Parts: sequence; C-alpha cells; structure tokens
Amino acid sequence: MGKGKNVGYSFNLYRCHCPRVANAQMLTTLYVCGPHSSGLFRRSANHAKVQAAKVTLDAGGQFNFDEAPLPITAALLKVRDAK
Repeated sequence: MGKGKNVGYSFNLYRCHCPRVANAQMLTTLYVCGPHSSGLFRRSANHAKVQAAKVTLDAGGQFNFDEAPLPITAALLKVRDAK
C-alpha cells in the first residue's frame, strides 16, 4: 500500500464535511424546543422571513435561532440542506 493510500483510495478524497455552525445551532434549537411543538415540519413559515434569514446566514451574518419562531428555524434547515 503506497503512501497516502488506503485500500486503493487516496486520503484527499476524505475531506472533513463538518456541519456549518449555523446548521449546528439550528439542530440544537430544534432538538431542545422541537419535541414540544406539534407539526413542526408541516407548518408553513413566513417565506419573506425565511429568505431574509437565509440571505443573512449566506452572507456570514449572525442569526439568533432562540428568538426566531420554530417553523422559521425548521424551514431554514430544510432550505440550507437542499444545496
């Protein structure tokens, strides 16, 4: 086996795919508050607020998920993971 090889695959194929900090914050908020909300992923979120938050996050800005309504946080998670 050559240097940098593992069963014929180069190690540079295995890049760290760590979740973005924002995704980790969304998941934490949904983990803590989500079980107490019924129909979280079925309820519709305000599209304008979701898009504004998405633009803010994509630009590297901060977004407080603890103060946002849970349907917006869930919609952001779905929209950002669709990439």
